[in-house]
Amino acid sequence: MNVKKDHEVNNALRGEGLDMFQLFSAIWQQKMVLVSSVILFVGAGLCYAFFSKDVYLSESRILPPELAGLTEIRATLANVKYYSPELMHGGTGTPMLMDGNVGTPMSMDVFANPAKALDVTNQYLISETLKEALVTDASLAKIFDTVFPNSSPNKKRVMLSRRMQWSLPDEKKGRVYTVVSIEWPDPDQGAQIVNRWVELAKKMAARELVGAAAAQVDLVLARIKSENNLKRAVELSQLDAELVRLSEAKNIAEKLNLLKPVDLATQNLVNDNKDYKNVMDLRALYLLGSEALSSEIEVLSARKQGVDKFISDLRLLELKKKRLMSMKFDEQLVETAKVDIKAGNNITKIGPNVFRIMVFSFLLGVISGGTLAIVLAAWRQSVYRHG
Repeated sequence: MNVKKDHEVNNALRGEGLDMFQLFSAIWQQKMVLVSSVILFVGAGLCYAFFSKDVYLSESRILPPELAGLTEIRATLANVKYYSPELMHGGTGTPMLMDGNVGTPMSMDVFANPAKALDVTNQYLISETLKEALVTDASLAKIFDTVFPNSSPNKKRVMLSRRMQWSLPDEKKGRVYTVVSIEWPDPDQGAQIVNRWVELAKKMAARELVGAAAAQVDLVLARIKSENNLKRAVELSQLDAELVRLSEAKNIAEKLNLLKPVDLATQNLVNDNKDYKNVMDLRALYLLGSEALSSEIEVLSARKQGVDKFISDLRLLELKKKRLMSMKFDEQLVETAKVDIKAGNNITKIGPNVFRIMVFSFLLGVISGGTLAIVLAAWRQSVYRHG
């Protein structure tokens, strides 16, 4: 009887007339190996389930900021728009504010729409930049050194990323808030990490908004400087042209020995002096006399040295410039997100899923035991063949 069974096993292993019945027959002959494997893996799974440490989920919920949190920066940019409205949209409808994070135009809606401000915060919440800042943060150094001992900052960042989770706003689902969470063995430490995570993201977002607003002010200041230089150049050019005319008229007056203004009611120098018909355009000037012309030249020359005081538009632009240069942005007063639920108030204990572990352990035991049974059957067949 045993010889017949061995022959069937041999055929199954050699693929001669192989069918499922013969294969299971080969495994069944090694049933104790299969059973032992299942018991071993299920036992290991039970040990893991009952002796593994609990993990806690710490999470925080973030809402768009109150409009008041953007008041300072919005008020400042309103002044910028008042001074130079065309620069606020580049004259083409394209916002001039730049997003320092990705290098693309930042909509002015960021400063009027709290949801847009939350979007900027969310960009940092999920960024690698923030994760790098977290693992190097002095307030969290002891926690990370304990959980990730002897690990480089880059390795800490990778292991931390595996524990971090987030859920961003979704208009289709009607969700307007952001949820960030982390799985950590110590609930208090997990809450500390999440709170610091949110705090850093808000600071980075505020810094970006302030930087974008400051860049906008710089654009307007550059425009004002350009307009100042243009107006100054035009005024100086006009003064130079006038000084040339006055100097030419003075030279003519000196040649005619005209020191005092000429009384045209009694004198007609042009008709009496045929040689000066070519200077008719200067007549109104040189008839003033060289003394008056010298005084006028002196006054205009002095005016060139302090030309800014005599240009009304230039004075107005300088006032605008001083007003803009006095604008200061305080990151502490810029709120890019509102913490609705702070981590520490919403902690969930995550224990091991015993049922799932048992099912996985049982299947792993069956697969391992079945494989080992086939290997043993093959070894037995080899011994039988050469025995």
